[in-house]
Amino acid sequence: MQLRGDQQIELDVLARELQATRTCKVERITTNTVIRVAVDVLLKRRDVLVGDTEEELFASFLAYIEHLEKQPAQSEGNPH
Repeated sequence: MQLRGDQQIELDVLARELQATRTCKVERITTNTVIRVAVDVLLKRRDVLVGDTEEELFASFLAYIEHLEKQPAQSEGNPH
């Protein structure tokens, strides 16, 4: 998989931050761990990916996340 240089650097930084701040030291967190999580999230929510270019796909997924962030928190007893 080809990553841009800035992506590789930021993924490495993120993996190191997550590794350093974990409370359970059982599983090591690496750049590949972060990539696998991101891929799994995209595959699980593939229905929100819309577009003909990388930029459009990114924008559609980001819009989905921003929509979720605007939703009021749901209580456990009330799923609506």
